[in-house]
Amino acid sequence: MGITKLNIKNFAIIRELRLEFSEGLNMFTGETGAGKSIIVEAIGFLFGERAYSEMIREGEASMEIEGEFLFDKKKLKGILPGFEGETLVIKRIFDASGRTRAYMNGRPCLVASLSAAGRAFADFHGQNQSQSLMAPEKQLAILDRYAGLDGELKAFSTFYSARREVESRIRNISLSKEEKERLMDLYSFQAGEIEKIDPKEGEDAELEDLISRFKNIDKIEKSLNEVYSFLKNDDSSALHSVYRALARAESLAQLDPSFSGALERLEKAKAELEDLAELFYSSTNNPDRDPGKLDFYIGRAEKIKALKKKYGKTVSLVRKKGEELKAKVGELENVEHSVGELQKELEVLNRKLSVAGEALSGKRAVAAKKLSKEIEKELKELGFEYARFSIKLESDPGIPSGTGFDSVEFLFSSNPDQFLKPLKFIASGGEISRVMLAAKSALSAYDELEMLVFDEIDSGVGGNTIFAMGEKLKAIAVSKQILCITHMAQLAAFADANFKVEKNVSGGKTEIKALRLDPDGKTGEIARMLGSSHSSKTAVEHAKQLINNAKKRK
Repeated sequence: MGITKLNIKNFAIIRELRLEFSEGLNMFTGETGAGKSIIVEAIGFLFGERAYSEMIREGEASMEIEGEFLFDKKKLKGILPGFEGETLVIKRIFDASGRTRAYMNGRPCLVASLSAAGRAFADFHGQNQSQSLMAPEKQLAILDRYAGLDGELKAFSTFYSARREVESRIRNISLSKEEKERLMDLYSFQAGEIEKIDPKEGEDAELEDLISRFKNIDKIEKSLNEVYSFLKNDDSSALHSVYRALARAESLAQLDPSFSGALERLEKAKAELEDLAELFYSSTNNPDRDPGKLDFYIGRAEKIKALKKKYGKTVSLVRKKGEELKAKVGELENVEHSVGELQKELEVLNRKLSVAGEALSGKRAVAAKKLSKEIEKELKELGFEYARFSIKLESDPGIPSGTGFDSVEFLFSSNPDQFLKPLKFIASGGEISRVMLAAKSALSAYDELEMLVFDEIDSGVGGNTIFAMGEKLKAIAVSKQILCITHMAQLAAFADANFKVEKNVSGGKTEIKALRLDPDGKTGEIARMLGSSHSSKTAVEHAKQLINNAKKRK
Protein backbone atom coordinates (compact mmCIF):
# COMPACT_ATOMS: atom_id res chain seq x y z
CA MET A 1 0.00 0.00 0.00
CA GLY A 2 2.51 2.67 1.13
CA ILE A 3 1.55 5.69 3.23
CA THR A 4 -1.95 5.76 4.76
CA LYS A 5 -1.79 8.83 7.04
CA LEU A 6 0.45 11.86 7.43
CA ASN A 7 0.41 14.39 10.29
CA ILE A 8 2.57 17.52 9.96
CA LYS A 9 3.07 20.10 12.68
CA ASN A 10 5.12 23.32 12.49
CA PHE A 11 6.99 22.25 9.35
CA ALA A 12 8.03 25.17 7.11
CA ILE A 13 4.84 27.26 6.71
CA ILE A 14 2.55 24.40 7.70
CA ARG A 15 1.09 24.92 11.17
CA GLU A 16 -0.83 21.67 11.29
CA LEU A 17 -1.94 19.34 8.52
CA ARG A 18 -3.53 15.89 8.54
CA LEU A 19 -3.86 13.80 5.38
CA GLU A 20 -5.24 10.36 4.58
CA PHE A 21 -4.07 8.74 1.38
CA SER A 22 -5.51 6.22 -1.03
CA GLU A 23 -4.04 3.22 -2.76
CA GLY A 24 -3.03 3.80 -6.36
CA LEU A 25 -2.45 7.28 -7.78
CA ASN A 26 -2.65 10.28 -5.40
CA MET A 27 -2.42 13.67 -7.14
CA PHE A 28 -1.61 17.04 -5.51
CA THR A 29 -2.59 20.23 -7.29
CA GLY A 30 -2.71 23.92 -6.43
CA GLU A 31 -1.34 27.28 -7.43
CA THR A 32 2.41 27.72 -7.88
CA GLY A 33 3.94 28.35 -4.45
CA ALA A 34 0.98 26.88 -2.58
CA GLY A 35 3.26 24.48 -0.73
CA LYS A 36 2.73 21.17 -2.54
CA SER A 37 6.43 20.30 -2.48
CA ILE A 38 6.56 20.88 1.28
CA ILE A 39 4.34 17.83 1.76
CA VAL A 40 6.79 15.73 -0.25
CA GLU A 41 9.68 17.16 1.80
CA ALA A 42 7.86 16.18 5.00
CA ILE A 43 7.67 12.54 3.84
CA GLY A 44 11.35 12.68 2.91
CA PHE A 45 12.12 13.99 6.41
CA LEU A 46 10.36 10.92 7.85
CA PHE A 47 12.66 8.73 5.78
CA GLY A 48 15.85 10.25 7.15
CA GLU A 49 16.41 13.36 5.02
CA ARG A 50 18.61 15.93 6.71
CA ALA A 51 16.84 18.60 8.75
CA TYR A 52 17.66 22.28 9.20
CA SER A 53 16.47 24.71 11.82
CA GLU A 54 15.05 26.88 9.01
CA MET A 55 12.51 24.09 8.39
CA ILE A 56 10.78 24.85 11.69
CA ARG A 57 7.79 27.16 11.38
CA GLU A 58 8.75 30.68 12.42
CA GLY A 59 8.08 31.34 16.08
CA GLU A 60 7.95 27.64 17.05
CA ALA A 61 10.50 25.67 19.09
CA SER A 62 10.23 22.39 17.19
CA MET A 63 8.52 20.54 14.35
CA GLU A 64 6.92 17.10 14.41
CA ILE A 65 5.96 14.77 11.59
CA GLU A 66 4.25 11.39 11.90
CA GLY A 67 3.37 8.95 9.13
CA GLU A 68 1.51 5.66 9.13
CA PHE A 69 2.62 3.18 6.49
CA LEU A 70 1.31 -0.19 5.36
CA PHE A 71 4.11 -2.34 3.95
CA ASP A 72 4.77 -5.99 3.17
CA LYS A 73 5.27 -7.60 6.59
CA LYS A 74 7.98 -10.06 5.50
CA LYS A 75 10.06 -7.33 3.92
CA LEU A 76 9.40 -5.02 6.87
CA LYS A 77 10.66 -7.64 9.31
CA GLY A 78 13.74 -8.23 7.16
CA ILE A 79 14.67 -4.55 7.08
CA LEU A 80 13.65 -3.77 10.66
CA PRO A 81 14.17 -6.87 12.86
CA GLY A 82 11.76 -7.16 15.77
CA PHE A 83 8.78 -5.55 14.07
CA GLU A 84 5.62 -7.56 13.65
CA GLY A 85 2.65 -6.97 11.37
CA GLU A 86 2.31 -4.70 8.35
CA THR A 87 1.80 -1.27 9.93
CA LEU A 88 4.80 0.96 10.52
CA VAL A 89 4.30 4.28 12.33
CA ILE A 90 7.25 6.63 11.97
CA LYS A 91 7.50 9.76 14.09
CA ARG A 92 10.31 12.31 13.95
CA ILE A 93 10.77 15.46 16.01
CA PHE A 94 13.35 18.16 15.34
CA ASP A 95 13.96 21.20 17.53
CA ALA A 96 15.65 24.55 17.00
CA SER A 97 18.81 23.39 18.82
CA GLY A 98 19.38 20.79 16.09
CA ARG A 99 18.36 17.78 18.18
CA THR A 100 16.33 15.11 16.41
CA ARG A 101 14.33 12.25 17.90
CA ALA A 102 12.93 9.38 15.88
CA TYR A 103 10.51 6.58 16.71
CA MET A 104 9.22 3.48 14.95
CA ASN A 105 6.01 2.03 16.34
CA GLY A 106 6.65 4.00 19.53
CA ARG A 107 10.21 2.74 20.02
CA PRO A 108 13.19 5.13 19.77
CA CYS A 109 15.37 4.49 16.73
CA LEU A 110 18.31 5.95 14.84
CA VAL A 111 17.84 8.21 11.83
CA ALA A 112 19.86 5.59 9.93
CA SER A 113 16.96 3.18 10.47
CA LEU A 114 14.59 5.69 8.86
CA SER A 115 16.92 5.94 5.87
CA ALA A 116 17.06 2.14 5.59
CA ALA A 117 13.27 1.97 5.57
CA GLY A 118 13.12 4.70 2.93
CA ARG A 119 15.57 2.90 0.63
CA ALA A 120 13.65 -0.35 1.01
CA PHE A 121 10.11 0.92 0.51
CA ALA A 122 10.04 4.31 -1.24
CA ASP A 123 11.58 6.20 -4.14
CA PHE A 124 11.50 9.97 -4.59
CA HIS A 125 11.71 11.67 -7.99
CA GLY A 126 11.72 15.34 -8.78
CA GLN A 127 13.85 17.86 -10.59
CA ASN A 128 16.65 17.25 -8.08
CA GLN A 129 16.08 13.62 -7.23
CA SER A 130 16.03 12.62 -10.92
CA GLN A 131 19.73 13.45 -10.99
CA SER A 132 20.31 10.16 -9.15
CA LEU A 133 19.24 8.35 -12.33
CA MET A 134 22.41 9.73 -13.95
CA ALA A 135 24.83 8.24 -11.42
CA PRO A 136 26.60 5.13 -12.82
CA GLU A 137 26.17 3.19 -9.56
CA LYS A 138 22.44 3.95 -9.60
CA GLN A 139 22.17 2.81 -13.21
CA LEU A 140 23.97 -0.44 -12.37
CA ALA A 141 21.58 -1.03 -9.45
CA ILE A 142 18.59 -0.48 -11.78
CA LEU A 143 19.95 -3.01 -14.28
CA ASP A 144 20.65 -5.57 -11.54
CA ARG A 145 17.19 -5.16 -10.08
CA TYR A 146 15.67 -5.66 -13.54
CA ALA A 147 17.80 -8.77 -14.10
CA GLY A 148 17.01 -10.18 -10.64
CA LEU A 149 20.67 -10.64 -9.71
CA ASP A 150 20.42 -10.47 -5.90
CA GLY A 151 21.73 -14.01 -5.44
CA GLU A 152 24.60 -13.59 -7.91
CA LEU A 153 25.57 -10.24 -6.38
CA LYS A 154 25.61 -11.71 -2.89
CA ALA A 155 27.85 -14.60 -4.01
CA PHE A 156 30.27 -12.27 -5.79
CA SER A 157 30.38 -9.87 -2.85
CA THR A 158 31.18 -12.75 -0.48
CA PHE A 159 34.13 -13.89 -2.62
CA TYR A 160 35.28 -10.29 -3.10
CA SER A 161 35.31 -9.58 0.66
CA ALA A 162 37.08 -12.87 1.39
CA ARG A 163 39.76 -12.07 -1.21
CA ARG A 164 40.39 -8.62 0.22
CA GLU A 165 40.77 -10.13 3.69
CA VAL A 166 43.30 -12.72 2.47
CA GLU A 167 45.24 -10.04 0.56
CA SER A 168 45.35 -7.93 3.72
CA ARG A 169 46.68 -10.87 5.75
CA ILE A 170 49.38 -11.52 3.17
CA ARG A 171 50.44 -7.86 3.30
CA ASN A 172 50.50 -7.91 7.09
CA ILE A 173 52.80 -10.93 7.40
CA SER A 174 55.04 -10.19 4.42
CA LEU A 175 57.46 -8.21 6.56
CA SER A 176 61.14 -7.45 6.63
CA LYS A 177 63.32 -9.49 9.01
CA GLU A 178 63.71 -6.55 11.39
CA GLU A 179 59.96 -5.78 11.43
CA LYS A 180 59.13 -9.46 11.93
CA GLU A 181 61.49 -9.70 14.94
CA ARG A 182 60.14 -6.48 16.40
CA LEU A 183 56.55 -7.67 16.17
CA MET A 184 57.41 -11.11 17.54
CA ASP A 185 59.06 -9.50 20.57
CA LEU A 186 56.06 -7.23 21.09
CA TYR A 187 53.41 -9.95 20.67
CA SER A 188 55.38 -12.43 22.80
CA PHE A 189 55.78 -9.91 25.62
CA GLN A 190 52.08 -8.98 25.57
CA ALA A 191 50.93 -12.60 25.41
CA GLY A 192 53.32 -13.50 28.26
CA GLU A 193 52.05 -10.62 30.39
CA ILE A 194 48.50 -11.92 30.11
CA GLU A 195 49.52 -15.57 30.56
CA LYS A 196 51.59 -14.80 33.69
CA ILE A 197 48.63 -13.27 35.51
CA ASP A 198 46.12 -15.63 33.86
CA PRO A 199 42.92 -13.90 35.07
CA LYS A 200 39.87 -16.14 35.41
CA GLU A 201 36.33 -15.31 34.31
CA GLY A 202 34.54 -13.44 37.11
CA GLU A 203 37.70 -13.20 39.22
CA ASP A 204 37.74 -9.39 39.21
CA ALA A 205 34.25 -9.22 40.73
CA GLU A 206 35.11 -11.95 43.24
CA LEU A 207 38.22 -10.05 44.35
CA GLU A 208 36.20 -6.88 44.86
CA ASP A 209 33.88 -8.81 47.19
CA LEU A 210 36.78 -10.31 49.15
CA ILE A 211 38.55 -6.95 49.53
CA SER A 212 35.35 -5.30 50.70
CA ARG A 213 34.82 -8.09 53.25
CA PHE A 214 38.36 -7.75 54.66
CA LYS A 215 38.09 -3.99 54.92
CA ASN A 216 34.82 -4.25 56.83
CA ILE A 217 35.73 -7.22 59.09
CA ASP A 218 35.15 -5.31 62.35
CA LYS A 219 31.71 -4.10 61.24
CA ILE A 220 30.85 -7.58 60.00
CA GLU A 221 31.91 -9.19 63.31
CA LYS A 222 29.92 -6.65 65.32
CA SER A 223 26.83 -7.23 63.18
CA LEU A 224 27.21 -11.02 63.54
CA ASN A 225 27.29 -10.78 67.32
CA GLU A 226 24.28 -8.47 67.36
CA VAL A 227 22.27 -10.75 65.07
CA TYR A 228 23.16 -13.78 67.24
CA SER A 229 22.09 -11.90 70.37
CA PHE A 230 18.80 -10.85 68.80
CA LEU A 231 18.15 -14.46 67.84
CA LYS A 232 19.28 -16.40 70.94
CA ASN A 233 21.80 -14.91 73.32
CA ASP A 234 19.66 -12.85 75.69
CA ASP A 235 16.36 -13.13 77.54
CA SER A 236 14.52 -10.95 75.03
CA SER A 237 15.84 -12.79 71.95
CA ALA A 238 13.60 -14.13 69.23
CA LEU A 239 14.17 -17.78 70.19
CA HIS A 240 13.34 -17.18 73.88
CA SER A 241 10.06 -15.64 72.77
CA VAL A 242 9.41 -18.54 70.39
CA TYR A 243 10.10 -21.09 73.20
CA ARG A 244 7.51 -19.39 75.40
CA ALA A 245 5.03 -19.15 72.53
CA LEU A 246 5.60 -22.85 71.73
CA ALA A 247 4.82 -23.90 75.28
CA ARG A 248 1.55 -21.99 75.18
CA ALA A 249 0.72 -23.33 71.72
CA GLU A 250 1.20 -26.94 72.88
CA SER A 251 -1.32 -26.39 75.67
CA LEU A 252 -3.69 -24.69 73.21
CA ALA A 253 -3.46 -27.61 70.74
CA GLN A 254 -4.37 -30.05 73.52
CA LEU A 255 -7.42 -27.99 74.36
CA ASP A 256 -8.39 -27.34 70.74
CA PRO A 257 -6.94 -29.81 68.15
CA SER A 258 -7.75 -27.36 65.32
CA PHE A 259 -4.52 -25.52 66.25
CA SER A 260 -2.33 -28.61 65.64
CA GLY A 261 -1.35 -27.35 62.20
CA ALA A 262 -0.34 -23.98 63.57
CA LEU A 263 1.72 -25.75 66.26
CA GLU A 264 3.63 -27.68 63.56
CA ARG A 265 4.40 -24.47 61.71
CA LEU A 266 5.67 -22.85 64.93
CA GLU A 267 7.94 -25.88 65.59
CA LYS A 268 9.36 -25.52 62.07
CA ALA A 269 9.96 -21.81 62.67
CA LYS A 270 11.79 -22.65 65.89
CA ALA A 271 14.02 -25.16 64.09
CA GLU A 272 14.80 -22.62 61.32
CA LEU A 273 15.68 -19.91 63.85
CA GLU A 274 17.95 -22.32 65.76
CA ASP A 275 19.79 -23.17 62.50
CA LEU A 276 20.21 -19.48 61.71
CA ALA A 277 21.46 -18.72 65.22
CA GLU A 278 24.02 -21.51 64.89
CA LEU A 279 25.12 -20.17 61.51
CA PHE A 280 25.72 -16.65 62.81
CA TYR A 281 27.38 -18.00 66.01
CA SER A 282 29.84 -20.15 64.08
CA SER A 283 30.67 -17.18 61.84
CA THR A 284 31.55 -14.99 64.85
CA ASN A 285 34.20 -17.55 65.87
CA ASN A 286 35.93 -17.64 62.45
CA PRO A 287 36.78 -14.10 61.38
CA ASP A 288 39.54 -14.05 58.74
CA ARG A 289 41.92 -11.25 59.72
CA ASP A 290 45.05 -12.35 57.86
CA PRO A 291 46.51 -9.04 56.51
CA GLY A 292 48.64 -11.03 54.07
CA LYS A 293 45.54 -12.24 52.28
CA LEU A 294 44.19 -8.70 51.97
CA ASP A 295 47.48 -7.51 50.46
CA PHE A 296 47.41 -10.44 48.01
CA TYR A 297 43.83 -9.74 46.95
CA ILE A 298 44.50 -6.02 46.45
CA GLY A 299 47.66 -6.69 44.49
CA ARG A 300 46.00 -9.23 42.19
CA ALA A 301 43.01 -6.96 41.63
CA GLU A 302 45.37 -4.15 40.58
CA LYS A 303 47.18 -6.46 38.13
CA ILE A 304 43.91 -7.56 36.54
CA LYS A 305 42.76 -3.94 36.38
CA ALA A 306 45.98 -3.03 34.55
CA LEU A 307 45.44 -5.86 32.06
CA LYS A 308 41.88 -4.69 31.37
CA LYS A 309 43.14 -1.15 30.79
CA LYS A 310 45.66 -2.37 28.20
CA TYR A 311 43.89 -5.26 26.49
CA GLY A 312 40.13 -5.10 27.01
CA LYS A 313 37.36 -3.81 29.23
CA THR A 314 36.51 -7.28 30.61
CA VAL A 315 38.46 -10.35 31.68
CA SER A 316 36.84 -12.21 28.79
CA LEU A 317 38.24 -9.70 26.29
CA VAL A 318 41.67 -9.85 27.95
CA ARG A 319 41.75 -13.64 27.63
CA LYS A 320 40.59 -13.40 24.01
CA LYS A 321 43.35 -10.87 23.29
CA GLY A 322 45.88 -13.25 24.80
CA GLU A 323 44.80 -16.02 22.42
CA GLU A 324 44.98 -13.63 19.46
CA LEU A 325 48.50 -12.56 20.40
CA LYS A 326 49.65 -16.17 20.68
CA ALA A 327 48.16 -16.85 17.24
CA LYS A 328 50.03 -13.86 15.80
CA VAL A 329 53.31 -15.11 17.27
CA GLY A 330 52.67 -18.52 15.74
CA GLU A 331 51.82 -16.98 12.38
CA LEU A 332 55.04 -14.93 12.40
CA GLU A 333 57.09 -17.98 13.39
CA ASN A 334 55.71 -19.80 10.37
CA VAL A 335 55.45 -16.80 8.08
CA GLU A 336 56.83 -18.54 5.00
CA HIS A 337 54.41 -21.42 5.43
CA SER A 338 51.54 -19.04 6.20
CA VAL A 339 52.17 -16.94 3.10
CA GLY A 340 52.21 -20.08 0.97
CA GLU A 341 48.91 -21.28 2.40
CA LEU A 342 47.35 -17.86 1.99
CA GLN A 343 48.56 -17.65 -1.62
CA LYS A 344 46.83 -20.98 -2.33
CA GLU A 345 43.67 -19.68 -0.67
CA LEU A 346 43.92 -16.50 -2.76
CA GLU A 347 44.21 -18.50 -6.00
CA VAL A 348 41.05 -20.44 -5.14
CA LEU A 349 39.19 -17.22 -4.34
CA ASN A 350 40.39 -15.59 -7.57
CA ARG A 351 38.99 -18.49 -9.58
CA LYS A 352 35.68 -18.31 -7.74
CA LEU A 353 35.59 -14.53 -8.17
CA SER A 354 36.31 -14.86 -11.88
CA VAL A 355 33.51 -17.40 -12.40
CA ALA A 356 31.03 -15.35 -10.36
CA GLY A 357 32.04 -12.10 -12.09
CA GLU A 358 31.75 -13.56 -15.58
CA ALA A 359 28.31 -14.99 -14.72
CA LEU A 360 27.23 -11.53 -13.52
CA SER A 361 28.57 -9.86 -16.65
CA GLY A 362 26.84 -12.35 -18.95
CA LYS A 363 23.46 -11.94 -17.31
CA ARG A 364 23.85 -8.17 -17.24
CA ALA A 365 24.64 -8.08 -20.95
CA VAL A 366 21.47 -10.02 -21.79
CA ALA A 367 19.37 -7.87 -19.44
CA ALA A 368 20.90 -4.62 -20.76
CA LYS A 369 19.72 -5.36 -24.33
CA LYS A 370 16.26 -6.33 -23.18
CA LEU A 371 15.83 -3.36 -20.82
CA SER A 372 17.14 -0.94 -23.46
CA LYS A 373 14.42 -2.06 -25.87
CA GLU A 374 11.71 -1.82 -23.21
CA ILE A 375 12.73 1.69 -22.14
CA GLU A 376 13.00 2.79 -25.77
CA LYS A 377 9.47 1.50 -26.39
CA GLU A 378 8.19 3.35 -23.31
CA LEU A 379 9.92 6.56 -24.46
CA LYS A 380 8.24 6.45 -27.87
CA GLU A 381 4.90 6.09 -26.14
CA LEU A 382 5.79 9.21 -24.13
CA GLY A 383 6.22 11.32 -27.25
CA PHE A 384 9.84 10.65 -28.22
CA GLU A 385 9.11 9.51 -31.77
CA TYR A 386 12.79 9.12 -32.67
CA ALA A 387 14.04 8.08 -29.24
CA ARG A 388 16.98 5.75 -28.96
CA PHE A 389 18.09 4.31 -25.66
CA SER A 390 21.01 2.01 -24.96
CA ILE A 391 22.73 0.62 -21.88
CA LYS A 392 26.48 0.60 -22.39
CA LEU A 393 28.15 -2.16 -20.41
CA GLU A 394 31.93 -2.32 -20.02
CA SER A 395 33.73 -5.11 -18.20
CA ASP A 396 37.24 -5.12 -16.71
CA PRO A 397 38.08 -8.26 -14.67
CA GLY A 398 41.38 -6.63 -13.68
CA ILE A 399 39.60 -3.90 -11.67
CA PRO A 400 36.79 -5.56 -9.71
CA SER A 401 34.60 -3.84 -7.16
CA GLY A 402 32.12 -5.23 -4.68
CA THR A 403 29.48 -5.30 -7.45
CA GLY A 404 31.47 -7.13 -10.11
CA PHE A 405 33.68 -6.33 -13.09
CA ASP A 406 31.20 -4.06 -14.87
CA SER A 407 30.48 -0.37 -15.27
CA VAL A 408 27.24 0.90 -16.77
CA GLU A 409 26.25 4.04 -18.65
CA PHE A 410 22.71 4.86 -19.80
CA LEU A 411 22.80 6.48 -23.26
CA PHE A 412 19.97 8.47 -24.84
CA SER A 413 19.13 10.42 -27.96
CA SER A 414 15.80 12.09 -28.70
CA ASN A 415 16.56 13.11 -32.29
CA PRO A 416 17.53 10.99 -35.33
CA ASP A 417 20.52 13.17 -36.21
CA GLN A 418 22.08 13.05 -32.75
CA PHE A 419 24.53 10.54 -31.38
CA LEU A 420 23.65 8.58 -28.26
CA LYS A 421 24.92 10.48 -25.23
CA PRO A 422 25.05 9.79 -21.48
CA LEU A 423 21.95 10.92 -19.59
CA LYS A 424 24.00 13.49 -17.68
CA PHE A 425 24.24 15.54 -20.89
CA ILE A 426 20.45 15.88 -21.19
CA ALA A 427 19.68 19.55 -20.65
CA SER A 428 15.89 19.49 -20.58
CA GLY A 429 14.16 18.76 -17.28
CA GLY A 430 11.15 17.48 -19.20
CA GLU A 431 13.30 14.99 -21.08
CA ILE A 432 14.89 13.79 -17.84
CA SER A 433 11.46 13.31 -16.28
CA ARG A 434 10.17 11.29 -19.22
CA VAL A 435 13.28 9.09 -19.37
CA MET A 436 12.93 8.45 -15.65
CA LEU A 437 9.23 7.60 -15.99
CA ALA A 438 9.98 5.30 -18.94
CA ALA A 439 12.57 3.49 -16.83
CA LYS A 440 10.16 3.19 -13.90
CA SER A 441 7.43 1.90 -16.19
CA ALA A 442 9.72 -0.74 -17.68
CA LEU A 443 10.92 -1.75 -14.20
CA SER A 444 7.56 -1.72 -12.42
CA ALA A 445 7.14 -5.49 -12.58
CA TYR A 446 10.64 -6.08 -11.17
CA ASP A 447 10.90 -3.27 -8.65
CA GLU A 448 10.08 -4.23 -5.03
CA LEU A 449 9.52 -0.63 -3.96
CA GLU A 450 5.98 -0.10 -2.71
CA MET A 451 5.75 3.69 -2.88
CA LEU A 452 6.84 6.24 -5.51
CA VAL A 453 6.82 10.01 -5.04
CA PHE A 454 6.98 12.31 -8.08
CA ASP A 455 7.46 16.06 -7.71
CA GLU A 456 6.38 17.88 -10.89
CA ILE A 457 7.33 15.07 -13.23
CA ASP A 458 5.32 16.83 -15.95
CA SER A 459 7.72 19.77 -16.18
CA GLY A 460 8.19 20.75 -19.83
CA VAL A 461 5.63 18.21 -21.09
CA GLY A 462 2.35 18.95 -22.86
CA GLY A 463 -0.02 17.90 -25.62
CA ASN A 464 -0.81 14.25 -26.15
CA THR A 465 2.35 13.28 -24.30
CA ILE A 466 0.78 14.28 -21.01
CA PHE A 467 -2.01 11.75 -21.58
CA ALA A 468 0.59 9.05 -22.26
CA MET A 469 2.34 10.07 -19.04
CA GLY A 470 -0.95 9.73 -17.17
CA GLU A 471 -1.45 6.25 -18.59
CA LYS A 472 2.06 5.23 -17.51
CA LEU A 473 1.54 6.55 -13.98
CA LYS A 474 -1.82 4.83 -13.74
CA ALA A 475 -0.35 1.52 -14.94
CA ILE A 476 2.44 1.68 -12.35
CA ALA A 477 -0.12 2.61 -9.66
CA VAL A 478 -1.83 -0.76 -10.12
CA SER A 479 0.97 -2.39 -8.11
CA LYS A 480 2.49 0.59 -6.29
CA GLN A 481 1.20 3.62 -4.46
CA ILE A 482 2.11 6.89 -6.19
CA LEU A 483 2.12 10.42 -4.78
CA CYS A 484 2.44 12.97 -7.58
CA ILE A 485 2.55 16.76 -7.71
CA THR A 486 1.30 18.21 -11.00
CA HIS A 487 0.32 21.47 -12.67
CA MET A 488 -1.35 19.68 -15.58
CA ALA A 489 -5.12 19.19 -15.56
CA GLN A 490 -4.78 16.27 -17.99
CA LEU A 491 -2.55 14.44 -15.51
CA ALA A 492 -4.73 15.22 -12.49
CA ALA A 493 -7.67 13.61 -14.27
CA PHE A 494 -6.04 10.17 -13.92
CA ALA A 495 -5.90 10.27 -10.11
CA ASP A 496 -7.56 7.80 -7.76
CA ALA A 497 -7.42 10.51 -5.08
CA ASN A 498 -7.04 14.25 -5.64
CA PHE A 499 -5.74 16.76 -3.10
CA LYS A 500 -5.93 20.53 -3.48
CA VAL A 501 -3.22 22.48 -1.67
CA GLU A 502 -3.91 26.10 -0.76
CA LYS A 503 -1.86 28.80 0.94
CA ASN A 504 -3.81 31.30 3.05
CA VAL A 505 -2.63 34.45 4.84
CA SER A 506 -4.52 35.46 7.97
CA GLY A 507 -3.43 37.96 10.60
CA GLY A 508 -0.08 38.33 8.87
CA LYS A 509 0.63 34.60 9.16
CA THR A 510 0.84 32.12 6.29
CA GLU A 511 -0.73 28.71 6.55
CA ILE A 512 -1.08 25.75 4.18
CA LYS A 513 -4.16 23.59 3.91
CA ALA A 514 -4.70 20.44 1.83
CA LEU A 515 -8.20 19.18 1.07
CA ARG A 516 -8.99 15.75 -0.29
CA LEU A 517 -11.50 16.38 -3.08
CA ASP A 518 -14.75 14.57 -3.69
CA PRO A 519 -15.80 13.96 -7.35
CA ASP A 520 -17.37 17.41 -7.69
CA GLY A 521 -14.35 19.02 -6.08
CA LYS A 522 -12.06 17.15 -8.48
CA THR A 523 -14.07 18.44 -11.44
CA GLY A 524 -13.94 22.00 -10.11
CA GLU A 525 -10.20 21.88 -9.48
CA ILE A 526 -9.46 20.53 -12.95
CA ALA A 527 -11.67 23.25 -14.40
CA ARG A 528 -9.60 25.84 -12.48
CA MET A 529 -6.39 24.30 -13.82
CA LEU A 530 -7.74 24.62 -17.36
CA GLY A 531 -7.72 28.38 -16.88
CA SER A 532 -11.20 29.30 -15.71
CA SER A 533 -11.12 31.19 -12.42
CA HIS A 534 -14.91 31.18 -12.37
CA SER A 535 -15.29 27.47 -13.28
CA SER A 536 -17.56 28.38 -16.18
CA LYS A 537 -19.87 25.81 -17.65
CA THR A 538 -17.52 25.27 -20.58
CA ALA A 539 -14.53 24.67 -18.34
CA VAL A 540 -16.52 22.29 -16.12
CA GLU A 541 -17.69 20.31 -19.15
CA HIS A 542 -14.12 20.19 -20.40
CA ALA A 543 -12.98 18.95 -17.00
CA LYS A 544 -15.63 16.22 -16.96
CA GLN A 545 -14.56 15.18 -20.45
CA LEU A 546 -10.93 14.94 -19.32
CA ILE A 547 -11.90 12.77 -16.35
CA ASN A 548 -14.04 10.48 -18.52
CA ASN A 549 -11.29 10.19 -21.13
CA ALA A 550 -8.79 9.34 -18.40
CA LYS A 551 -11.06 6.55 -17.17
CA LYS A 552 -11.31 5.14 -20.69
CA ARG A 553 -7.54 5.37 -21.23
CA LYS A 554 -6.80 3.45 -18.05
